[in-house]
Amino acid sequence: MAKKEGFLIIGSREKPVRFSYANTDIPRAQEEGGVAKYSVSMVWSKSNIALTAKVKAKIDEIIISGKDVLKGANAKTKKFKYPLYDGDEEKPGDPVYKDCMYVNANSLEKPQIVDEKNEELFNPKEEFYSGCYGRGSVNLYAFNKNGGIGIGVGLSNLQKYKDGEKLSSRTTAAEDFADDEQEEYQVEKGADEVDEFL
Repeated sequence: MAKKEGFLIIGSREKPVRFSYANTDIPRAQEEGGVAKYSVSMVWSKSNIALTAKVKAKIDEIIISGKDVLKGANAKTKKFKYPLYDGDEEKPGDPVYKDCMYVNANSLEKPQIVDEKNEELFNPKEEFYSGCYGRGSVNLYAFNKNGGIGIGVGLSNLQKYKDGEKLSSRTTAAEDFADDEQEEYQVEKGADEVDEFL
């Protein structure tokens, strides 16, 4: 099957991207009443100049080919959605995005996720997560509807290359209760000492 004009692979085996805000198991709406979609953020270092240039070139290509849809709008047009973001500007203070560029991709269809051997992950729900590394295939397209205009990034498929530190603010049960028994012991010990004093 011929690839679409906006087809693009972000990341490579030598320089994989890091996945963040991975929502690839169950579709979710970004806002109440919105359309539920699968989504992921692909993050890479600003030092990867080649990838940034590659993404910019594809965006420029779609702006030109989609001129009829965009009605002459471009990256300099007010409120134009340009899908390549600077992490230092958009997410200041977030170490994951420090000195990085990123794109957000989403889709109504669940993406297929494979490993480094191009074989489907046995348990993608557990094996693919925010913080792991790999590459993703996307489809860039021009849009102009519902008051929004710009270049969208459709999520196609994902390939995981290696594990990484999980990006989550959620704690484990072991972490939550690690000091609980010690604190309880201190309280009980203090109460015993008061009883002895009385």
